[in-house]
Amino acid sequence: MVTDIRRAAVQGVRDNSGPVTFAFGLVLVGIGIAGFLAVGRAELPGRFEVTMPFSVLHLGLGAALVSTAILGPRPARVTATWAGLTLLALGLAGLAGVTRVAPNGADIALCLVLGIALTAVGRR
Repeated sequence: MVTDIRRAAVQGVRDNSGPVTFAFGLVLVGIGIAGFLAVGRAELPGRFEVTMPFSVLHLGLGAALVSTAILGPRPARVTATWAGLTLLALGLAGLAGVTRVAPNGADIALCLVLGIALTAVGRR
């Protein structure tokens, strides 16, 4: 019987992508809810501008991350990867000047940082 050394080495490593994805999901849900509460004021504390599509996006991505984190590490990694790539695309669109997607520099930076972090969690 042949033993695969790669599989034996990987079995000892704990996969933390589920709890990490769950935490990122809660952060995004919080950002989405804060955006809905601040819609009338048009700006969150600090430099973040609020738009309804942006709040819906954060709430939707957060809900998807939380729900797939509950299902297990594999769905959590897949969803984290896609959510990260989505946020990276939005950040790059903001850098390209599409102000409808990411209205200002703070929103662009948030998208890029969260996108990189979520993609890293998903591709681990």
